[in-house]
Amino acid sequence: MDWLEIVLNAVPILISLGALVFTIWKTKRLETKRNERDDNIERISIALDMAKFYAEELIPDISLINEIIEQHPEIKAIVRRLKPNATMPSQFNSEEVEEVFTEEERKNLEGFYFNFSGVSVQAVQCCFALWGRAIDFGPPELQANSEYMAARTQTEMKKLIKFFMNKLEYFSMAFQQNVADEDVVYQSLHQSFFDAMIFMYFPIASRNKTSYDKFFVNAIQLFNTWRDRLQSDKKKKAEMDPKTPKKV
Repeated sequence: MDWLEIVLNAVPILISLGALVFTIWKTKRLETKRNERDDNIERISIALDMAKFYAEELIPDISLINEIIEQHPEIKAIVRRLKPNATMPSQFNSEEVEEVFTEEERKNLEGFYFNFSGVSVQAVQCCFALWGRAIDFGPPELQANSEYMAARTQTEMKKLIKFFMNKLEYFSMAFQQNVADEDVVYQSLHQSFFDAMIFMYFPIASRNKTSYDKFFVNAIQLFNTWRDRLQSDKKKKAEMDPKTPKKV
């Protein structure tokens, strides 16, 4: 058998091997694509679940906290000064707090968020009742005690703020850990999420004494991610607007 015959006999084998390798490669590729598709479907599904959680658990809290802030003009003036733009503080730590607020403003915010000395008890009670979450003050004899009423109201405020911050972190964690697809919910939720994080900027930042090992790190990261996206979208829109002056 000469070399030409050997080669000719080997050709069918080589073709079969090539076909087998191609089949294996194609199968693996299809499997990879299927896994990626399934993963994307799962991430979208989780994102929708988180949107439902946001609507049921966070929106009512955001509305209530906003109403309480509206009833405290000094706090409203300080908090509403923060905007989700390029100048918005992004580190959320105590050092940054001292740069953002004056000493007097910090005292006012501490009185509102921490020791509640600056909270109007009557206003808070009305806000809770307005949003269908009237505080149970117990029997009439207890309600006649103004100190008890104030302490009970302050306890409800403390619980509201504490649980609200934890809910924000839980919601944000799913997106920051890439378990859920944040593109699915961004357009619908980013504005109210900005409000929520601005409301909670002071209590979150005040707890973070360093720039590392922070509390509520996922909420902070999601806020900064969405804040940067908002600024990028505004820049692109401005560049597409024919009325926007062009740089020479």
